[in-house]
Amino acid sequence: MKRDPLKQTESRFKQKEIPMTNLTALSNITHSGVTHITLKEITDLLEVHHNDAMHIVERMAENEEFGAITKIPYSHTMPTGGQKQLETYQLNKRQSIAVAAKFNTTLLMESL
Repeated sequence: MKRDPLKQTESRFKQKEIPMTNLTALSNITHSGVTHITLKEITDLLEVHHNDAMHIVERMAENEEFGAITKIPYSHTMPTGGQKQLETYQLNKRQSIAVAAKFNTTLLMESL
C-alpha cells in the first residue's frame, strides 16, 4: 500500500514542539486587529516547511467553507541578509487560525 506524502507531512508537523514564544506571537497576531497574514509568516513562526504547508493549504481550500485563497509574491529576508522572492498565500484571520491549528494543537487551544 502506497503512503500519501501529504499525510506523512501533516503527521510530521504534529510531532514537532514549537517554542512557546513563537506560539504566543502567533496567538497575539490572531487576537489583534490584523485582518490578514501570509502563510510564510505562519510557517516561520511555527517552524514548518513552507513548501509542504503550501500543499496542505491548497488541500484545505478544496473545502468551500475554508474560503478562497490568494497567492501573492513575498520577499523573504534570508539569515545572510539577502532577499529571496517566493510565492505564498495571503490568509484572512479565520483561515490563519485554521492553518496554524492544523500544524499545532496548542495554538488552537489558545485561540479559542
